Amino acid sequence: NELLMIGLSTLAGVYFLMAFMMLQIPSTCNPNLYSFILYKLIHIASSVTLIGILFALLKLKGADQMLLMGCGALGVSLLFSAALMGINRDNQVVLKSPLFRSFPLLIVGVYFMHQLSMF
Repeated sequence: NELLMIGLSTLAGVYFLMAFMMLQIPSTCNPNLYSFILYKLIHIASSVTLIGILFALLKLKGADQMLLMGCGALGVSLLFSAALMGINRDNQVVLKSPLFRSFPLLIVGVYFMHQLSMF
């Protein structure tokens, strides 16, 4: 239990801090301002979802609320990110890696929400 708690808490902290990381963007690329906002939202929602998964595994109170907020924010931000990437290809530079990291996390979060019988 301790190793699981340390590992998932550290990963959640890394996701939270990645939201405030400076991005290296090529000068020829012109992404939309909303892609930067979604970049931050995806990482913060991933952090909340990971803490919700940790609480669900440890059977602590508040897991259902954190999973609901984290997965809801992840789902909405993933849909808007996909739409922004379809509108402007330069948004892929900002949103491609967060999408690949957060989509499996959304699936695992929805699985734990189902296990807590929230649906």
